[in-house]
Amino acid sequence: DASGGSYAYRTSKAGVNMIGKALSADLKEKGVSVGLIHPGMIRTQFGGDVSKLPEAMTKMQRSVEDGVKGVVAAIDEMSVDNSGTFWHANYGDGLKTCPW
Repeated sequence: DASGGSYAYRTSKAGVNMIGKALSADLKEKGVSVGLIHPGMIRTQFGGDVSKLPEAMTKMQRSVEDGVKGVVAAIDEMSVDNSGTFWHANYGDGLKTCPW
């Protein structure tokens, strides 16, 4: 990410993702799949005052319904074979894997 800033937020997200990746290794022998899903930028009240965001960011935001479609698609694709994969749910427009 070339935008910089948000150090605590980004560090916590990276930590959560690494926990999921490590869990996937620990649980694979038990047949448990661990999926890490990035729903995309979803338009909610949690995001705060969107008028303060750059226009490019507000254009990226999608509806909750679109976000749910993508998350459900990612869950449907999970298996023990792809456990630990980091998915971009892509708003229901076809899944993408995200590189570590």
